[in-house]
Amino acid sequence: MGQADVPASADGLRVAEREAAIYSKRISWIVCSPLQRAVKTAEAFSCAGGVCVKSDPLWLERFWGPYEGRLKSDRPDIGPLVGVEPWEIFQDRIARGLTLLPCNGEGIVVSHSGVFRALLALGYQANFADLLVPHAQPIRLALTTEITA
Repeated sequence: MGQADVPASADGLRVAEREAAIYSKRISWIVCSPLQRAVKTAEAFSCAGGVCVKSDPLWLERFWGPYEGRLKSDRPDIGPLVGVEPWEIFQDRIARGLTLLPCNGEGIVVSHSGVFRALLALGYQANFADLLVPHAQPIRLALTTEITA
């Protein structure tokens, strides 16, 4: 999907509300991508836990240019992708987002699959077993290596 601003599905929002009722009592902050599928998911956690949501464009999905909103299989397998946000620049953007996360308590980042791949590449581990929310997966972050970004 990339940065195409498609809404979360009704099923996805129901799952988010169910998961939020269980998990939201443990969080003290929520940061999300400004895309509506992430915002709506974050709002479910906000309503359940009484925590304000901070939307930050640094947590947007990778920009796919001419491939926005298209299937991954529509992209070429090899060669540079013209008009696409380069992986290194995308990863640097996510690293900047990490530096702006609140330092107090436990929180969640509600974002997109490419963001989570970048986080893993930066040395963070996501516990995907805790929350099962489609479209915009909330995660807890735990540092496993030093970042030199």
